[in-house]
Amino acid sequence: MSAETPLCEPIDDCRAWRAADFAEEALWVRHFTTLEIEELEAMGRTIAEGSLAAEYAVAIQAAIPSVVPLVLELAKTMAQGKGFRLCRGCPRSAGVLS
Repeated sequence: MSAETPLCEPIDDCRAWRAADFAEEALWVRHFTTLEIEELEAMGRTIAEGSLAAEYAVAIQAAIPSVVPLVLELAKTMAQGKGFRLCRGCPRSAGVLS
């Protein structure tokens, strides 16, 4: 392979990410609210205690109303948006694994 031969073809369509696409942090960083953190922690404790199998976690959506819109928002971003979302705000001391 010569130095002039690219390893792959350039991507020029919507699959290509550019720095300008991420200049506005608010479009790709999501900060958890206090309520969302509390409800996510409660769900994690329930799963860790064995009271609820992880594959059935969706069944408790009625008990965690603020998390349902969050999950729907993240799913839409993954499927139709940038393909990722950075979530922040959960303290390191939070959760059942710490």
